[in-house]
Amino acid sequence: MNRSDSTASLLAYAGALAILAAQVGSRATRDALYLSTFEVETLPRMMLASAAVSLGSALLMARLLGRFHPDRVVPAVFAVSASLFVAEWFLARAAPELAPIVLYLHVGALGAVLISGFWSVLNERFDPYTGKTVLGHTAAFAALGGVLGGLSAERIGALYGAPAMLIFLSALPALCAA
Repeated sequence: MNRSDSTASLLAYAGALAILAAQVGSRATRDALYLSTFEVETLPRMMLASAAVSLGSALLMARLLGRFHPDRVVPAVFAVSASLFVAEWFLARAAPELAPIVLYLHVGALGAVLISGFWSVLNERFDPYTGKTVLGHTAAFAALGGVLGGLSAERIGALYGAPAMLIFLSALPALCAA
C-alpha cells in the first residue's frame, strides 16, 4: 500500500467510526427528544412521515450521484447534516416542540443516504486489491463507531440533557465532510 492509500485508509477508518457514531447517536437522541415531547401514540405517524422523507431523499441522492461524482456530492450532504444538527440545537431552545419533529425528519432523510454515500466514495477511491483489506477494517471501525455513538448519547444525555447531544452530533458529519 502506498502512502496515499495509507492516508486514505486512516481517513476511511475515522469516517466510518464518525458516521456510525452519528447514526446511532442521532437515533437515540431523536427518540429521546420525540418521546419526551409527544405521546407514544403519535410515533407511528412520525415514522411514516420519516419514511416518506427518506424515500424522497434516496431518490434525490440517486439522481445527484448519477450526475456528479460521489466525492463531490457526499461531503456536501455531510455538511448539510452537520448544519442541521446545529440548527436543531437552536430550535430545541427556541421551539422545543418543533425540534424533535425536525430532527426526526432530518435523521430519516439523511441517515441511510449518508452511510450509503460514504461507502460509494470508498468504493471509488480504492483499487479492488487494496479495497479488500481497507474496507474490511473500515467495517470494524464502523461497528466501533456504533457502540461509541450509543455510549455518547447515554452519557451526554444523562449529564447535559438530550439537546446537548445535538452539538456533539454536528461534529461527526462535519468530520466526514472534511
